[in-house]
Formats: sequence, C-alpha cells, structure tokens
Amino acid sequence: MTLEQDLQRFSGKEVYVLLNSGNAGDGLIHEGGRRLFRKLGIRTREFLYPADVEGETLLIYGCGGFGGVSTRRVGESRHYIPRFREIIILPSSFDTGRSEVATFLGELPSNVTVYSREKISHAMAREVMTFPDNLRLDQDLAFHCDYRSWAANPGTGTLVCFRTDAETARKTLPPATIDVSRFGDKHDSWPLLYTVSRFAEVHTDRMHVGIVAAMTGKKTFLFDNSYHKIRAVYEHSLSGMEHVRYMGQESPTASPSAGSRFRMRLIHVLMRLRKPLVRAIYHLPRRRLRSSSPPVTS
Repeated sequence: MTLEQDLQRFSGKEVYVLLNSGNAGDGLIHEGGRRLFRKLGIRTREFLYPADVEGETLLIYGCGGFGGVSTRRVGESRHYIPRFREIIILPSSFDTGRSEVATFLGELPSNVTVYSREKISHAMAREVMTFPDNLRLDQDLAFHCDYRSWAANPGTGTLVCFRTDAETARKTLPPATIDVSRFGDKHDSWPLLYTVSRFAEVHTDRMHVGIVAAMTGKKTFLFDNSYHKIRAVYEHSLSGMEHVRYMGQESPTASPSAGSRFRMRLIHVLMRLRKPLVRAIYHLPRRRLRSSSPPVTS
C-alpha cells in the first residue's frame, strides 16, 4: 500500500499535522504534503512542537531528524504519541546506529504507522520495530510537489551547493559554493526552487536541492552527506533518471564560470536580505494552529 492509498481513508476528515522546524528543504516537504492532502480532500490543522494539542489522528511530517547528526524528531514524536488514537510518521530517514532512534522505533505502540523514504532506513527500522507490519516504504513528500513551472526554465551555468552545517561529510568545502537550503525555512521553499531553476547544472550534498534539480531536469551530481540519506534516496527514487549521477564520497571538482560565481554570490546576498523580511511577515499575529481547506488539485 502506498502512502497516498493509505491516506485516502481520511478524505473529507480533519487531521492534525506536526510540522518540521527546519530549513527550505522542510518547506519543500511541507509543500509536497499539502498538495497531497488537498488532492485527497483532507483538512489539516498544522502545529509546531510543543503546542498543547490532542485528538483522533496525527500525521508527523518526515525529515532527517530521526538519526544522523540530529534526533530531535524522536523527542517531538514521543511527546505526542500518547495524545492521539492513530499516528502516521510520514516518509523519513532513520539511523538506528543512534541508540535513541533504535529504542524509539522499538517502543512504538501498535497504533503508530511508520513510512521510510528509502530502503536502507526501511531495513534498519524493520530490524528493531516490535510491530514491523506497521512499517511501510514510500518516497519523500517533496516528490509530490508540482515542478512544472520551475522546469520550464532551463537555466544556465553551474550551481554548487554544499552543506555548511554538522551534516556535511567534507572537511573542506568547494571554493565556490552557496548553501541554498538555509535561505528559506519551514514555510518558505521558494529560495531553493528559484535558485536551482536559474542554473543548468547542479552539484550538491543537499538532498532536497538534488530532488529539485532532478525533478526540473537539471544535470544533477549528488554527493554523500554524513550518513546514508543521499545514497539511499538516490537508489530508491532517482537512479532511473539519466541526468542524475551519484558521486558518493568523491571530492567535488566543479568549476563554475565567472558568470555563474557572480550569480551565485548575488543570489546569496539577496536571499540573506530576504529571509528576515519573510520571517517577520509570516510571524505576524495569527492563529496558533493553521487550518487548510481542501480544494482538489490535479
């Protein structure tokens, strides 16, 4: 059963949705999820940890916070599990090499369904879960986004985008690089989409930069991050695309032209100026829980 097939039973109903609290990659996950929920006619009430909520059904947005360098999603999920009759953890990566992740998965009760977004995490989770029949395999929710308008721009030049946080696998970064995922946040995937769309070739160890590049037809080179996430998502979801190449732990050798470097620097400056403005506008006083109506989209 796919995630979409599973969620069809909530058509016409309202569910709670726990958002991620990260960067533009999380914003892209949210965008894909919202599009899927609208398609299925599901009404949602979104909230952030530690909002005091409880109810019938909870969907927990997936992310990389179940292992690697971060296990923050373990504590957030554990906080809400006793408060809902049914919980679905949406497609995520899991690293049971982290003891807290293995313990969390092993202790999940029978009312929790878990989706992994790639096969390595799926195999890891199956080994430790008490209710392995509640484990399913699907794809990252970013694959539910509509990329058609962004794909219409073929772009020019080369974008180099490598992580500048603790999840990097590199001791040194390429001399010309911008970490575009940090330009946006959980409510704002536009900087990621816009930046990638301006270039024809993308070199990155950011999973969602790679997904956007692949889905918009860019010549895409994917490099490892600090754990299995990039390799596993490539193998499960992107390996059939001829314009996408997995580079593993190779050292990046891309050499953007002077024009590409200038555009990367210009975008970097403009997005850094834009980010606090968008945050200020978005966080104007509003209802703590965001509700969405479900107009069906194609």
